[in-house]
Amino acid sequence: MQMNRLFLFNPENDIALARDAQRFTPPRQAALLHRAGCALPFWLADPGDYILVPEDSLEDVSIWMESMELKGATAVSSAKELDIAGLAPWGWSRDTVSQFLKAGVDTRLLAPICDIMPRHRALSHRRTALALLEALRLNGVEIGYPLPIEACCGEEIMEYASRNGKVFIKSPWSSSGRGVFPADDRTMTSALVRSAGIIASQGSVMVEKALDKVADFAMLFTVVGAYAQFAGYSFFRNSTDTNYGGNFVASDADILREVGMHIEESRIEQLKDTLLNVLPDILGKEYTGPVGIDMMVFRGEDGQLRINPCVEINLRYTMGFVARGIYRHSGRTGWMTMRPKTALESRAVSGSTETGEGPTFSLVPPNPWFDIIFSAQV
Repeated sequence: MQMNRLFLFNPENDIALARDAQRFTPPRQAALLHRAGCALPFWLADPGDYILVPEDSLEDVSIWMESMELKGATAVSSAKELDIAGLAPWGWSRDTVSQFLKAGVDTRLLAPICDIMPRHRALSHRRTALALLEALRLNGVEIGYPLPIEACCGEEIMEYASRNGKVFIKSPWSSSGRGVFPADDRTMTSALVRSAGIIASQGSVMVEKALDKVADFAMLFTVVGAYAQFAGYSFFRNSTDTNYGGNFVASDADILREVGMHIEESRIEQLKDTLLNVLPDILGKEYTGPVGIDMMVFRGEDGQLRINPCVEINLRYTMGFVARGIYRHSGRTGWMTMRPKTALESRAVSGSTETGEGPTFSLVPPNPWFDIIFSAQV
């Protein structure tokens, strides 16, 4: 039986978790991405599902969906009088609940989420990645580098850096790499000032050794209670050390081969099996939903290639899930990329739509803020 879910693209959610407020005003760039990408759940959803979009975007989104000539969800600007069996936001926070309430979602659907929100926020803290690394090590997974630490003062940051050289400092909750910054001997003074501000507002920072990165990839899971199900592989690239650049859209077999150019496929699959066993223990029975675990192939100090099995753990949808959805809907291989538009490009946006038939097409309706594009391999 088809479950009629209501999707919501709220990429500002990690920032909302940091603020922990029922309502908050997201930074301008996050708010613009929310509007530009409001139709992005089209690639996650199934026929019978709904996608919640702003009222003034409803007509444009509906026209764009029809132009894609793919069976998919229905765009709506209100949840009132809809037969909804489940809610599927990009991520959960108190602000997500407020957005759904404002759209008219029945409070009975939201009550179970509200009950576990404090636990969900705690699990979304970056210390969960450290807990997962520790659990993996206990289950025989080689980590191959010093484990990160949670630091509550500058002295702890400096002591860790003195032993490990260049480090990355991470806010407990932040969005798309914006709360992640490097620190070394040259930049440590300014990094400590920035860290002090984060510690004052969020309680701590995570500090980890900078590794010699070779490739980024991820594993995607769906977790329900005490059970984890593998949802696919993700191979992606960043535009900087920390900012997202794009995802390879392909079958799991093709993605595994891509990552396998750097590390043995058998090691990747063995790690996947271990994670299926370990994840429910880390997350407990309360969390239900998507999980994306960012990983890295890196070169160790001995020159050997190794896997960092958990750079980040995201208790939400990720662009990797979107890439999987693009392949599921279209069966096409290529690259999904996202970038903010320049002022000149923003002024040049027209009302035209692009279908999904060409080698390159937009994954969202035309907008003046972001390009979110699929380019097929030819």
